[in-house]
Amino acid sequence: MLRSFVLVILLPLVLVVNLIAPAEPALAANPVISKIQAEVEHLQELVDNQEWVNVRSYIHGPMGMTRKELASLALGVTGEQQKQIQKANRQVLTSLEKIDAAAEDFDAQRLRAAQNSLRDSLAALDALLGS
Repeated sequence: MLRSFVLVILLPLVLVVNLIAPAEPALAANPVISKIQAEVEHLQELVDNQEWVNVRSYIHGPMGMTRKELASLALGVTGEQQKQIQKANRQVLTSLEKIDAAAEDFDAQRLRAAQNSLRDSLAALDALLGS
């Protein structure tokens, strides 16, 4: 009886709640990555509103220090880990460049693909820094 209640009543309720309020993205362990993730979320709002000029302005303005912040992440490590972090940094920056180019062309599909790539790159970088 209890199992039926869980399957019939509670499970659909949990699914509906998750659809209405999806889980927040996991916060990064590294404060630099957390800051960039917050900037990416703001960038997402601009994209959702199709504010193409503001997308480009935000990348070149408030996110302008991203390159320097990413470079600082590789300073405290050496060897193979430093090379991996530098590679991940380049992937993040390449994704930002693709977002900028897609916004310039008003290409929402290309922009979303670049945003997904950016999120994946940030998650990979955060994992590298956590190891």
